Amino acid sequence: MKYQHLPMTRDIYELNIQDIQNNLIAYGYHSKYLKKLNSAKFDKEDVHYISTYSSFVGEVYENVIYELLLKYAISQPLIDKFVLKGPHQDGYTNDKNGLLIDRNNQIVYKSGYKDVSEFDGMFFIGNELWFVESTIVKTTVSLKKRLKKKSALLKLLFPKMTIRALIILTEGVIGANTFPPYCTVWITKQLQDTTLIDKLIKQKKANHTEFVKAKDKKLIETKDIRFAVFKYFEKLSSLLIKLRASKDTILDFDYLRDQELEQYFDIFSKLYIGYLTKEDFIRLYNDFELDDIVDNKIIVTIEKQKDRFILIYYANTKPKNSRNKLKKIEILENGELKISDKDPKGFTASEVKYMKYIWKPYHRFKPEDIKKIDQNLTNLIKQIYILSDTSIDNAISLPMISIKYLDCNIDLTQYDGMIITSKNGILSLEYNKINWKDIPIYTISSKTANMVKKYKGNLQYIGKNGHANKFALELIDLLKDKKVLLIRPKKVVSQLKDILEQNNIICDELITYETNCNDKLTKNDKPPKHSIIIFSSPSTLNCFLDKFGWDKTYMAISIGYTTAKYIPEYINYKVSKHTSLKSCVDMAQKL
Repeated sequence: MKYQHLPMTRDIYELNIQDIQNNLIAYGYHSKYLKKLNSAKFDKEDVHYISTYSSFVGEVYENVIYELLLKYAISQPLIDKFVLKGPHQDGYTNDKNGLLIDRNNQIVYKSGYKDVSEFDGMFFIGNELWFVESTIVKTTVSLKKRLKKKSALLKLLFPKMTIRALIILTEGVIGANTFPPYCTVWITKQLQDTTLIDKLIKQKKANHTEFVKAKDKKLIETKDIRFAVFKYFEKLSSLLIKLRASKDTILDFDYLRDQELEQYFDIFSKLYIGYLTKEDFIRLYNDFELDDIVDNKIIVTIEKQKDRFILIYYANTKPKNSRNKLKKIEILENGELKISDKDPKGFTASEVKYMKYIWKPYHRFKPEDIKKIDQNLTNLIKQIYILSDTSIDNAISLPMISIKYLDCNIDLTQYDGMIITSKNGILSLEYNKINWKDIPIYTISSKTANMVKKYKGNLQYIGKNGHANKFALELIDLLKDKKVLLIRPKKVVSQLKDILEQNNIICDELITYETNCNDKLTKNDKPPKHSIIIFSSPSTLNCFLDKFGWDKTYMAISIGYTTAKYIPEYINYKVSKHTSLKSCVDMAQKL
């Protein structure tokens, strides 16, 4: 689905606070600890102070963005409704469940009085609901995880609406170009108004005397929004019932493949499936030494990490003369146990506490059950990797090749046509400012043809097959008695030029770009075991093997027979029926 992206104004880009400064003072800020550090003349170069100060600036930035967005929404004709928060709305509601304003005047969704998700902003455009995320953090990894949860939650609350996200970051951020397609990303200047920040740190409490409350028919309260209720904890127990409903298997593994369950993994991150006694757990892992386990239950959960399922365990402990402590137990790849503390006020602690009242004797697992579950989970999901920057549903993009455009020039008036076998051919011509758009263009595929159309070139023919050699055969009758120019990379494996010349077609070549292995990839980018790797060219194949080697648990798919010729004998592979990445992914999903 093609989305319309909202344009950013200069006021937002430059963080122009001239008209909103008094409103910023009316917000509440977590400045107590920072004041304490300042009064104690704490070293401002200390990492702890820098972190505390940065967190405060992040609060201010979020409020600056909200105030500017509020003005933007009123003037932007595309926006139909904009949700109020902060001092602009009429106060929080202490409801058990629902989309509401909390004590901090933020937009949140609560379930069982627990904040499931918080939203920096929210507005409506036609049948689209947009949520806002604004941050000064320079890395986006954790933000993208939060986006998955928030997007999945909103899809449940608003099943008839399209969910969009407006992501607002500051200059210097890493990963701004790698957000999902439903996101619009704005990059603003950094918030460096030290006068404003110091004033907000020093003020004793929020000052509402000069606050200007926004008024417009577009502006709504959370109480005005209709949504489908989602009960967080009740859903956990209903998912347990479904997963344990099969009479023939320990778990309903087919249900784990169900598309419905995908969104729940995004919301919960884990699903509770049963428990083990400590004695049974020791039979699995005899070096386990955790004592004082409450109710003699070690909780078994399934987590989804990088599109694969793994078992994670939790145990409530009650040491003498101490409060309960929740422990997370992970099994590392080498078989060792990793035990860590969980936040006693976090969601996992609340979930474990809730599930305490759900467990029945028939939810107990035996050691042999866990072994069977673990084996089934290993084989359940195989990640699919495309070794390019192309985005295909149900596949992960891992660009193995970097493109370098070469300096070149040529007089195209001497040719009757031009053959282009890659979008990089077009981009390299544009890079060299060559006037190519009037000459008839013969492209190998619709993807390359779309690039010609984008630049309004003279598209003459689109190949039907996708294989370079077969494409050459298609061109023989079309190029009879013509002189053509082939735009190509430095290295090629096809015989396209030779085939044309063998059929009395004059074919010159122009090398306009070269492909190199992507040196930014590290061992951390290596696909996990049991992945399916799609090879789309000999160069991607060679780069992948040079960078990562080959794991015996991998499976391979070749986009065509030309690439397949270069696959080493020790790799078992299948060849796609059609020379497109989409066809390769479709085949991979059926393996």
